[in-house]
Amino acid sequence: RAWVARRVRCPRPQLAMTLSEWTAPLLGAFSRGRGGAGLGQYGAAVELTALAAACGALAWGVAASRRSAGAAEFAEMRRLVREACEAPAKGVLDAVVDEMVEDMRASLTKADGGRTRMLPAFVDALPDGAEEGTFYALDLGGTNLRCLAVTLGSGASKIESVRHSECEIPPSAYSGDSASDLFGFIAGALREFIDADTAQGHPRGKTLGFTFSFPTEQTAVNAGKLIEWTKGFTTKGVIGADVVDLLGDELAPRGLGDLRVSALVNDTVGVLARARYGDNRAAAGVILGTGTNACYVAKASDVTKQAVPSSTGDMVINIEWGNFYGDALPRLRADEWLDSDSTNWGEQPFEKMIGGMYLGPLVQYTLTMFAHTTATLEGAAKGLSSIENAISSEAAAEAADDESLELFACGTVLVALGCADGGSMAERALVRETARGIIRRAGRLAAAGVCATLRMAGKDTAPPGEVQVAVDGSVFEHNSRFRNAMSEALRELMGGSAPACVLANDGSGVGAALLSAAYV
Repeated sequence: RAWVARRVRCPRPQLAMTLSEWTAPLLGAFSRGRGGAGLGQYGAAVELTALAAACGALAWGVAASRRSAGAAEFAEMRRLVREACEAPAKGVLDAVVDEMVEDMRASLTKADGGRTRMLPAFVDALPDGAEEGTFYALDLGGTNLRCLAVTLGSGASKIESVRHSECEIPPSAYSGDSASDLFGFIAGALREFIDADTAQGHPRGKTLGFTFSFPTEQTAVNAGKLIEWTKGFTTKGVIGADVVDLLGDELAPRGLGDLRVSALVNDTVGVLARARYGDNRAAAGVILGTGTNACYVAKASDVTKQAVPSSTGDMVINIEWGNFYGDALPRLRADEWLDSDSTNWGEQPFEKMIGGMYLGPLVQYTLTMFAHTTATLEGAAKGLSSIENAISSEAAAEAADDESLELFACGTVLVALGCADGGSMAERALVRETARGIIRRAGRLAAAGVCATLRMAGKDTAPPGEVQVAVDGSVFEHNSRFRNAMSEALRELMGGSAPACVLANDGSGVGAALLSAAYV
C-alpha cells in the first residue's frame, strides 16, 4: 500500500555497507570465472558455479547483516514502546493533566485559545425527575444509529419504560455526497421506529432529543452548527450548517413534521443528564467508545469568550477533549502514521490514542514498525503493510487477553495477516505485548483526561464517595483491561479523591430524551 512507501523508513547503514563489501569480491569471482585462462570446456560450468556461490553467499550475508543491523534497533524500539505505553503517573500523566487544564482554561477565555473546544451546551439545568410523558431520542454515534422512546411516569426520577432500536450506519450515509444522504437515512429510521412503537400501543410523543456526537457550535439548546466531522464521517454539505434544520428538512416529508427537536445534545451531555437523573453525585459525563469526549458543569461566569445565558449560574461545557494535544503525551511513531493516513489528518490526536476505532490500527502500525526493522514478523510483513485495518479493536482486545498455552488469539491475528502457520511463539508474544501496551496506554490517558476535567469542575479534592464520573461507551463497558488501567491511574493521580467511574448504559440516548423533556 501507498502508506508503506510513504512512511516505513528503516535506514540500514550497516546493511548498505555489507552489500558494498560483498558485491566487490563476488563480482570479482564472477569476472574471474568468465575470463580465467585454462578453463577450457568447463568454463561455462565454473562460471555458473561461481555465480551460484556468489548469490548464495550474498543472500546469506544480507540475512545475517539484517539480523545484526535490526536486532539492536528492534530492541530499542521495543523499549520505547514499552515506556510510552506504561505512561507513569509521575512525570508523564501528571504533566498531561497540567497541560490539559491549561488548554481548557485558555479555550474558555478565547475561541481559539487551545486545542480543546470547551463548547457551551446551553444546558443550565439538568433533569430533576419531575418530567412526565413520552419523549423520543436519536443517538447518532460512531458506527450505529439508535432510536429511543422513553416514558417518564409520575414520581421523582421514574423511568417507566425505554424502547429502542439500533441499526448500522451505511457508508452511503456517513460518506454521502449531500446532507440528505445522512439525515434522510436518520429520518427514515425514526419513522419506522415510531410506527412500530405506536403499533404496540405506546402513546406518540411530540418532542425529540437529538444526540449528535460531533464537534458542534451551539447557539441554543436546540440549535447548532457542525464544526468538523470526526470518527470517519465525511458527508458533504453538513459542516457549517445547523444540524437541527437539516434533520427537520427530512422529517417533514416523512410525516414527522410535528416533532419538535427540543434538545440538541452531545453524547457526553446525555450521559451526564442520565446519571444526574435522581443522583447528583455525577460531576462529569465521559464517552469511551468508538471515539472519546467529556463534559462537566461549570460556572457560567467561567466562560468569557462568549455570552452564555444561564438562569442558574451554571453551564454544561462540552470539552471536545479528543482534539487535545500536548508535549507530554507519550506518543509513538505509530501515532504519526495513523494520523497521516486518517480522514482528518492533524485533528483529534488525543482521541486517536484512546478511541475504540483506533486501538486495533495502532497495534497494526506498531507491529508494522517492528516488522520493517528486523526479521521478526516476516511472514506477516506483507499483510501488515497491505491490508488496511487488518487488526480490529476487538481482535486487539482478544490478543491482549490471550492466556492460552499456544497464544491462539495472537496466532489468529498473524494468520489473518498472511502468516500461514500463525507465526512463532515469540512473534505471538510480541502481538500480545503490543496489544496490551496500546490498551494500557489508552486507559491511563483516559484517566488523565478525567482528572483534568474534575479539576476544572472543582471536584478533584472531594472526599471519597462524594463524586462519580458517568461513563458510556463500548471500550469502557467491554474492555476490562482498559477499565482496570484507567482506575489504577486515577488512584495514582488522585489518591483518596479518585472518583468511582460508573457505567451509564444507554446514557447518551436516554439522556437526550430526558433533556428533551426538561426543555419542552
